[in-house]
Amino acid sequence: MSAATPSDRICVGRFEAALPPELEVEGRSQRIYGVVVNAIPLPRDGFDAFWRQRLERLRAGGSFKRAVDLPGGARGVWLGNEEMGIQLNGAQQFGDYALTAVRTGDEGKEASVQKLVVGVMTAYQPDGRAGFCLERGVITSELGNSEITSLSLKHKTITDLNIKFFTETVKYPVDREELSDAHEFEQGLAGAKVERILSRRRSVAEIDGLEERLMISSAKDPTLVRFSWKCEGESISAQIPEIIIIGMAHKENQAQLAEAWDAFLTSLRKVPIAPGSAR
Repeated sequence: MSAATPSDRICVGRFEAALPPELEVEGRSQRIYGVVVNAIPLPRDGFDAFWRQRLERLRAGGSFKRAVDLPGGARGVWLGNEEMGIQLNGAQQFGDYALTAVRTGDEGKEASVQKLVVGVMTAYQPDGRAGFCLERGVITSELGNSEITSLSLKHKTITDLNIKFFTETVKYPVDREELSDAHEFEQGLAGAKVERILSRRRSVAEIDGLEERLMISSAKDPTLVRFSWKCEGESISAQIPEIIIIGMAHKENQAQLAEAWDAFLTSLRKVPIAPGSAR
C-alpha cells in the first residue's frame, strides 16, 4: 500500500491507521468517561434542522423529560425512566457536522452526568490531531479510565471480507494464555475442523500482541479464514488498552484478506496525547 494521504487517514480513540484502498468504514463508536461521542454530518438545512429532527426522535421514545441549553451554545435533552435511570443527550455544531455526546447515570446524579457531558464537549478540538480521536477532531481531556472504542471495516466488493477493531481500558489485563481463540473454536464448533495456520507474537503500533490465523471448515458451511491480533492491555492504561482485531473472509478470499490485514496492522499508530492531558 502506498503512503497514506490525509484523506486515507482513519482514527478511533487513541489509535489511527491508513485505510486500505479496498476497504471502507462500515461503523464506529467511541466512549470516554462513559460519554458516547460522535461526529455526525449535518443535513443541508444545517444544525437547527438536525437538532429539530433529533429532538423529535427523542420525544417519540417515551422517556423525554426536558430540553436544556448547555454551555458554549450546545443543546441538550434529558431522558429518564426506571429502566435507564437518567440520560443527557448533548449536541453542538462544528462547521458542517455536529458533535454529539450522550451519558447515562443514576437518578439524582444529574449534576455529575451534566458535568461529564459538558466537560467532554468543552475539551473537543475540531481538526485536532492529539487526543482522543473522533475522525473530525479530538477530545483533549485527561486520559480516561473507561475508554471503549470500535471500528468496523468492510471490503468494497467482497461482501464476506471484513476487519473489526476494538479497544477497552481494563482494570485487570487478560492473561496471555487466554488470548488464543483456537481452543475455544475447537470446543465450541461441533463437527467443525479448526486448523491453525499461524500463531506468533507480533508488534502492532509498538505494542506486543498475539497474532493467529485459523481456517474453520465444516460440512455445511463455506470454509472460513479468521485472522486475529490481541493485546492483553495494561491496568488502567488508555494508551495500552485491551485490543482485539478480527479479520474474516471465505477461504477463496484469503489472499485479499491477508493483504488488507497486513496493510491495516502495519499502518496502525497511536494518536499523540494532547499536551497536558497525561496524568
